[in-house]
Amino acid sequence: MTVTHRIPILIFLLVCISVTVAISRAEFFPIEGAPPQTSDSTPKAKSRNTGLVLLSDPKGIDWAPYMRQVHLSIKRNLTGTALPESAKRGETGTVRIEFRIQQDGKVPEDSLFLITSGKKDMDDACLAVIRAAGPFEHLPEAFHGPFIKLRQTFYFDVPKDSQ
Repeated sequence: MTVTHRIPILIFLLVCISVTVAISRAEFFPIEGAPPQTSDSTPKAKSRNTGLVLLSDPKGIDWAPYMRQVHLSIKRNLTGTALPESAKRGETGTVRIEFRIQQDGKVPEDSLFLITSGKKDMDDACLAVIRAAGPFEHLPEAFHGPFIKLRQTFYFDVPKDSQ
């Protein structure tokens, strides 16, 4: 394999690593609009705007185990996704997708709300990851609402000099 054939593979791997790192930053799955946590025993998120975020009211439920499962399912599907052409060219972008998970773990197609990167191929790749990740496990028994709402953020930030 020549060096020119290896460059797209290296770029793809760098983007996968970048997206994986961005997702892993959400280890503690912050809740949009929630008051700051006060207990020293409760982990705190480093950033409220990265990775996977629970947008719904937690209603006193510990969502960490469920969110971890969703996070891992999304992460697994990143590796099977083709790198968008714009990212191969070194363009950067941030894609945010808000979606619902119903009680049965399904993600209704009409619940996918895209906050675009401005690059259709990046947007489409991220939507494909969310679609492929579901269905998820059923929502916890303690939760009696019809669905939860989440936001997943994807980052494409491969530096041009890595090409």
